Amino acid sequence: MKDLILVKRAPFGAMTVDYYGDGRGNFYMTREQIGRALGYSNPQIAIHKIHRRYKARMDEFSLTKMVNGREVFFYSAKGVYEICRHSDMPVADAFYDAVYEVLEGLRMGYLSLKVEKASPLWQATRTGSKEARKAEGDTIARFVKYAQAQGSQNAERYYVNLSRLANEAAGITDRDEAHTSELALLQLSETVIDAALCEGMEAGRHYKDIARAARERVYHLAAIPGLKGGRSA
Repeated sequence: MKDLILVKRAPFGAMTVDYYGDGRGNFYMTREQIGRALGYSNPQIAIHKIHRRYKARMDEFSLTKMVNGREVFFYSAKGVYEICRHSDMPVADAFYDAVYEVLEGLRMGYLSLKVEKASPLWQATRTGSKEARKAEGDTIARFVKYAQAQGSQNAERYYVNLSRLANEAAGITDRDEAHTSELALLQLSETVIDAALCEGMEAGRHYKDIARAARERVYHLAAIPGLKGGRSA
């Protein structure tokens, strides 16, 4: 099984609930958060009791992983629904409805992307984004040497920082799991970064000014109405 990654955070009452995905269309929540959302004073113990009472079924809809040195229980969508069904807490129905809406949205988004990734348009756009990434990577390598020649002691951080900048502008974390529109914006962002770095180096500007100009151009691009993504707070 692939590692679970945080894919969404959504409010429920006064708390924020985390949803995790395995990259294969399966989504999970932790025992702790389910118990807290339902209002139990001892979340772990309360959900453990429900699990133990219906062990055969709950085992089928749960898994454990070591997180920061401790065992964490995760429940699939069906597991969460089962817990809500057997809970006697007043908010159980409301929590079920809230979770169902989020999980169905995540599931439909996954299925939509799966169909989209099979299309020639997605594949062509992904190929184009890879080519833009390679060109940008070559330029970043030149920029790192340029910054080092000007005295930068941490120039290699630009490999990560500028890549993260493009990802944030497109609103993605995984390039192979992005929609066509996100890939198109990613490609455009990387082209903008590439141009800003090339122009700055050719003009002999200070490396910090060049990096700042690249960030500002991408922020302005992402802020255009109708484009996905935007500047992070």
